Amino acid sequence: MSTPRNATMLAWPQLQGRVVGDGYRLIRFLDGSETSGRFEGKTDGSENANVMVQLFSLTPRQGRERLELWRSLQLLNEPEILKVLASGTADWPDLHFDYLVTELPDESLAGVLHDRVLDDDEARQVVKSVAAALVVMHDHQFVHASVQPSNIYSVGDNIKLSVATVQRPGASDILAEPSAYQAPEVSSFAFSSASDIWSLGVTLFQSLTQQLPGDDAMERAAELSAPFPEILKHSLDPISAKRWSARWILKSLGTPVTEPTPSLDATPPQSSRIDLGRPKGRSNSVFAIAAIILFLAFLWLLFSHKKQPQHPVVGPSRPAAPVATPAPTPVRPTPPPAVVSTPPAGSAATGPVNWRVIAFTYNRETDATHKAAAVNRTHPDLHAEVFSPQSGRFLVSVGGWMPMDTAKRLRQQAISDGLPPDTYAQNFRR
Repeated sequence: MSTPRNATMLAWPQLQGRVVGDGYRLIRFLDGSETSGRFEGKTDGSENANVMVQLFSLTPRQGRERLELWRSLQLLNEPEILKVLASGTADWPDLHFDYLVTELPDESLAGVLHDRVLDDDEARQVVKSVAAALVVMHDHQFVHASVQPSNIYSVGDNIKLSVATVQRPGASDILAEPSAYQAPEVSSFAFSSASDIWSLGVTLFQSLTQQLPGDDAMERAAELSAPFPEILKHSLDPISAKRWSARWILKSLGTPVTEPTPSLDATPPQSSRIDLGRPKGRSNSVFAIAAIILFLAFLWLLFSHKKQPQHPVVGPSRPAAPVATPAPTPVRPTPPPAVVSTPPAGSAATGPVNWRVIAFTYNRETDATHKAAAVNRTHPDLHAEVFSPQSGRFLVSVGGWMPMDTAKRLRQQAISDGLPPDTYAQNFRR
């Protein structure tokens, strides 16, 4: 069997006429790259072309992860998100692809901008729709990773954002290819909700000028009509922690902001917050039991030596382990290992951009995800997200990656805004 890597953009049109999944026939090649191709398709036996089929050349692990994401996104039914109809694998005798089937767009924003700029009403509608789509994705702890005109479509009267490149924050295997729309920190760190906002700002600037933002972007943005200068100012900030959230962009447009939608993961969160001052996970209980046993042994030796009647010892509120159990030797907790991405060197003015501000720590990813969504509801400007520096330890971080001075200032701001007083800043350098 040929490997997916043998498929190139030149070969995509040759796949017209083939059938994928439950009878989706590829009838017209739209566009593609070396690793993916888009087709206009129809349900086999139907006369109308009413779907878009995207084929992807992925490794087996990438394919499994991508299909799991697409099936989760299929549960969403939002007017600003391109509807997922099906996904799966296409196993032909000579080729293997993973596929995604969505509703068929009428036109892409890239096609419009090739000919003209948008007027203010059109630009407002694009920003409103894309921001609304990002609110839903970010609430579910997804990032789009490729907000740009070629992934923004019109479907009837609606403006919709594609879903093919959607991923979890911090994921290393991505479908988004490098582009001029990516935030400056993406070259060193993973995609985040803040990087989506940067990409939306670049898209908005191009929609109103037909050009990508340069060094004079803010001067040119100031000449635009309201509210676009303010949106661009807070979307194209080079410090990710200072960028607006998608909700703040909707508020600047005067759009009612909906409450976060329920998580696609139905597992209820734990109600208790874990103490940040100790190692998390199973080691908590080990240290607690060891401390109790050692304390009881010390009291026994003390009273036995003085030959005094032994008095009952009042234990802690939680049940103590039996005295007969040998006490494990306490192990000094090791600091969390570095994140996968290597921090950039930074400048003399800012220092390395390898700090994070940590507000909560959990043993389960679902709990951390719920807490991050709750923080974003009340403090959308903090851009809370889940960060896992080691297996079984899930941190709720605010503001993304930043230099040390910025992290210290953000920590004070977060505490002033009502986050726990033990919120801390930490260097996660490798």
